[in-house]
Amino acid sequence: MSRIGRLCVVMLSLCVLVPRLAEAQGYHWSQVKIPGAFDTVGAATNDAGWIVGNWNGRDGNAAAGAFRYQKGMFIDFAVPGAVQTWPEGIAKASLIVGSYEIPSPSVEGTFDYHGFLYIHTEGGRVVTLDYPGALWTFAMGVNDHRQVVGQMYWEDRWSNFLYDHATQTYTEIAPPPGVFYVVLEDINNHGDVAGYAAVPLDPHQTTDDATWQGIVRWDEEWLLLAVPDAVFTFGYGLNDWRQVVGSHVTTPPNDAILGWMYDLRSGRWTIFTPPGQPS
Repeated sequence: MSRIGRLCVVMLSLCVLVPRLAEAQGYHWSQVKIPGAFDTVGAATNDAGWIVGNWNGRDGNAAAGAFRYQKGMFIDFAVPGAVQTWPEGIAKASLIVGSYEIPSPSVEGTFDYHGFLYIHTEGGRVVTLDYPGALWTFAMGVNDHRQVVGQMYWEDRWSNFLYDHATQTYTEIAPPPGVFYVVLEDINNHGDVAGYAAVPLDPHQTTDDATWQGIVRWDEEWLLLAVPDAVFTFGYGLNDWRQVVGSHVTTPPNDAILGWMYDLRSGRWTIFTPPGQPS
């Protein structure tokens, strides 16, 4: 359920806390790269160490393929018949979710986007996810209970959904008051969800100016997350210990993109700085 290459840091709005920032210590960094690829982008990992993501060709164009990485081996991963597949989340039982692109059957030369749930323990069965009435559906995160979060798009708006595979039902997740919109990226086994939100710079919303902050809903309460002094904060994942991860953009002169982890229970923040990256 945790995200790779996309980690973030946090301030709880609505709570009076003294944040405790700490530089990550004792972590081991390992490079995961497909041989010959221009870029390798890991999207998510599970407790078994499986990683899913995409890779780009050397021309740097759109993603050239998707992969599943396990036990030191890269395995091609694709939804049958798709032009492109984007795996985004993976759970303990090797449940994989994401989105895929196929030619539109109604408008020549255009493409449609659908979510999917890949069930490894059922022979690699792929379940297509389409929110009822939406034009496009994007699945982003999954938990061990086969609950999926993601986004759906109509002609005039975006929103978020929860899909429960046990009941095969979809539920729209409304954003909290005071934000323009929310992008949900992950769900843990408690049903907590995490992502990021466009937050108005003017609390009266007299303009469309906004900043990005991480956001999490746990115990049915929404919390906004923002790294102190960061330009933007993005939340991407959370685990069953209620540790939230994401990335943030630092202020000049460094303008670095760094990772973070925030423990919702202890209030501890940890900053991740890759080797050679300015902090």
